[in-house]
Amino acid sequence: MAVETIAVDLVETCSTSALRFHDIVSGCDITATTPDADPELWDRYLHGALDVYRHFRVHTALEYDTVADGRSTSLFFAATDRTGAVVAGVRAQGPYLRTDDVGSLAPWSGRPGERELRAMVARRIPRGVVESRGAW
Repeated sequence: MAVETIAVDLVETCSTSALRFHDIVSGCDITATTPDADPELWDRYLHGALDVYRHFRVHTALEYDTVADGRSTSLFFAATDRTGAVVAGVRAQGPYLRTDDVGSLAPWSGRPGERELRAMVARRIPRGVVESRGAW
């Protein structure tokens, strides 16, 4: 398996609620923060995700109305280009306290391997389980 290395520079930030670095190859700044800490960036990330998901006609998978208030998102990453436009992102949902809260288990319902997968997730709940959602 090939692993691509990336070149990054830490971007000075006055914020204690965000971490930002600059990806030299793409020219983008990557910000890790929370919806509460940066609601304006959260809104831009979410609208960008909605545009992309609509383009591919999968916008219902984003669950926009459910996640728009930011309460289910513990952390999100947004990539901004040189103009400040959000061009990519992903959000983390969790940590979960119960296996039944893990949304990505739903497609496994009634399928071979469901029981084993649920057991694996249940074993990890005490150490922390989050889902990556809304990637674009």
